[in-house]
Formats: sequence, C-alpha cells, structure tokens
Amino acid sequence: MAKWNALSEEIAAARVSGDHTKLLEHVQAGLQMLKEIGATNAPIQCECLLCMEASQAHYQMAQYDEALQCAEKARESLLRDSKAELQDKAQIAEIEVFMGFVLCKQGSHSAAVEAQELLQKVLHWIDVDAKSAMPMQAVAAVNLRRSVLTGLGLSTTVQATTLANKGETAEAKVLYAKGLDTLIEALNHHIDENDFELVKMTLEGILASFEGLDDVSQAVATCRKYISWCRRHNDAGGVVDGEAMLTALCARRKIENPLEVEKAKEAEEGKK
Repeated sequence: MAKWNALSEEIAAARVSGDHTKLLEHVQAGLQMLKEIGATNAPIQCECLLCMEASQAHYQMAQYDEALQCAEKARESLLRDSKAELQDKAQIAEIEVFMGFVLCKQGSHSAAVEAQELLQKVLHWIDVDAKSAMPMQAVAAVNLRRSVLTGLGLSTTVQATTLANKGETAEAKVLYAKGLDTLIEALNHHIDENDFELVKMTLEGILASFEGLDDVSQAVATCRKYISWCRRHNDAGGVVDGEAMLTALCARRKIENPLEVEKAKEAEEGKK
C-alpha cells in the first residue's frame, strides 16, 4: 500500500498546484500499476477514483471530450462485475452529475439534451429510489440534489442558446425562462450552503438566461452579484472574471458600464 499512498500524495500535490498535465501522468502511472497487480490488491474503487481525477483535470483544461470519456470509464468500473443491489448508487449518481456538467460545456444542442436526460434520471433516483437506500446513500442523494438542479438549468439554457443562434427566438425564450426558474431555485440552496463554486457556475447560467430573455437590467445585476460574491470570498480572479463579464455584456448591449461610471465618480470625489 506504500506505493498507492505515495501516488495518492503525488496526485494531491499536482491537483493543489494546478498542474493538470503532471496529474494526468500520475493517473496513467496508477492505472498501469493497477493493471499489473490487479484490482483485488489495490485500494477500493481505485480505478474509479483515478479515472475521475483524470476527468476533472481534462475538464479544467477545457478538454471536454476527454473529460467525458474518463468519467464514463469511472462509471463503468463501478457497474462492471457487481450485482445491482451492491452497486454504489450514490457514487454513480455523482459521476453522472459531473458528466452532465461536461456535456453542457460541450455546448451543442444534442449534448445539452443528453445532459438533461442523464440528470433527470439522477433526479428520479434522488427523489424516489434513494429514499429507501442505505442511510449514507440517502444523505449523499440529498446533498447532490442542488447540483442536479444547476445541471438541469444549465442544460436547458444551452439548448435555448443553440435555438437562439438559429433564429428560433420564441422557442429559445420559453427555454430560457424554464432554465432560469431552475437555476434560481438551485442558487438559493447553494447560497444557504455557502457553496462557492456552484454559486459562481449558477450565476453564469442565470446571466445567460436573463440576457436571452432581453432583461438587461437583471443581467447587469447578476454580473454585480457575481463580483460581490467573489469579493466576499477573496477570489481576486473571480472578481476580474465578473468585471469582464459585465464589460462584455455592456458592449454587446451598447449600454453604459456601471463600473466605469462608479470609477469616474470616485475619481471626481477624490479631486475635491
């Protein structure tokens, strides 16, 4: 087990430093080691964990096809050679939620529809089947539900955007409104749990929905919420991203950027 512990530490160090290429090298070494010694001599769910590390690294590098392939391998490792009643349904659901986010990032209409179908399946498991599952799985299901809501909202918004790009404006607006409702519900849960990353991701979807609905004032307000959320959590990079989102929105909509107005006022007051 010493080798596995050392590998685990190397993977964790690469993850913390943000060296995704190095992390993928460690994962390959781990998968090779697993092949040589066999699953029975490796830590539990070892193949699944290695594949998900690789999937998340590819996701961070915006390599969404590779991220999806690795997540599918992780899921397959949990489904393979195990009876249905012994499968870790909560772990499978977590992987499928991540797959839903990856599909949304791919950006095509078909990928967004696939994400929606996958996430609806997970939501059914959470709301129906998980209630009679083992206590730990039932708790995991409750915690996962708000992530599923964000995924469903994003998948609807991506579908809306692809329709809008084809000029199907009326159909797009129906979907933007539907996605917005789901995303706002998810956002409230994420804020209650102080889930930093999911709040950011959900706000990005809300911004796309408001702009798709031509509600520019709410789109501006959403950018400002994003900036203030990042500022509150000392995320300087997030503040820069939020300001860039607002600047791009104002340029697209040909409106005055409120941040520039405020900076001008501050400069004026500083002269007094």
